[in-house]
Amino acid sequence: MIDPMLQPSSNVPQTLETWQPDPEVTSHAGEPLSDQLHFLHPPPDEIGEVITAFSTLKKGKKPMPLATRQLVILAPGALVLLGILQIQKQVFPNETFRDSLWPGMIGGIFVALIMYLVTRFRHTMTYVGRAGVARLQHKGPLSQPGKCDSLVFESAADLRSSQTRQYVNGVYTGTNYRFVWTNEAGKAIFKLVGSYRSSKTKAPKPTSVFHFARSAETAWSLHLIELLDAELAEHGCVQFDLARDKWVRVGPGFLELRLGKEEARLEVADIRDLTIASGSFKVVHKDAKWFGKGKFSFEYGQLANAKVFLLALERLLGFQFD
Repeated sequence: MIDPMLQPSSNVPQTLETWQPDPEVTSHAGEPLSDQLHFLHPPPDEIGEVITAFSTLKKGKKPMPLATRQLVILAPGALVLLGILQIQKQVFPNETFRDSLWPGMIGGIFVALIMYLVTRFRHTMTYVGRAGVARLQHKGPLSQPGKCDSLVFESAADLRSSQTRQYVNGVYTGTNYRFVWTNEAGKAIFKLVGSYRSSKTKAPKPTSVFHFARSAETAWSLHLIELLDAELAEHGCVQFDLARDKWVRVGPGFLELRLGKEEARLEVADIRDLTIASGSFKVVHKDAKWFGKGKFSFEYGQLANAKVFLLALERLLGFQFD
């Protein structure tokens, strides 16, 4: 499930012309878009040129007529109610009708609720553009307006992302992911949170919403890269914030860290190891002892714009990560 995006929503009026993707637009997983996908609502102009897109709606699929849906919802519930009443009458012949009615009503309502959820017409269109991302939700008749949640990159300052594999008794049960954009004041303005299941060697299925989050992260990182050279020219380094007054700076041939009371500057020749393990960056000075100073670590999920940080490490220090 995706947490509600925190930017205020707006209604998107239904237009006569649905959106048709350009040939170069791919799915969020990087695959060619199926010509069977129906983009009922177009992306908002403020997110710029669309790079990736996806829709849960297939062409030709329409909402069930109201009368038909009511019948589909109520008929199974009524049958369950009558069936339970009949069973109650045979098993407990001395029980009053009033006492027999409650189990039947509970069973009937439960089945009717399931049919209500199964027959509802609810679909989502997601777009990743060069200037932002958007999710449009449609519920009800095709003439109904859609609900749009969007993020324009210029309104955000940082992105923090993380993935955590979950285990129960040593058995993998799924991976939780979290992508949160914040503004200059540190307030969350857009977030994508959910989970998926996959093996270590196999990515989530192409329809997983996780790919929307990853594609959004990639577009955001490309947006920041354009600003990286300007910050480097002005300050001589690029700063990546951690929690509170903690940060990591990357400059040509050096790395600076402030991790609480710890503060250090390491030239590239001083770095013995720079790795990512168990969701944390680990930096080891060449003179560090087993239990001595010179070892630093910070969590990937707390580092702002971690994907751009990896690029800065490659460009300015020569460290590459898969």
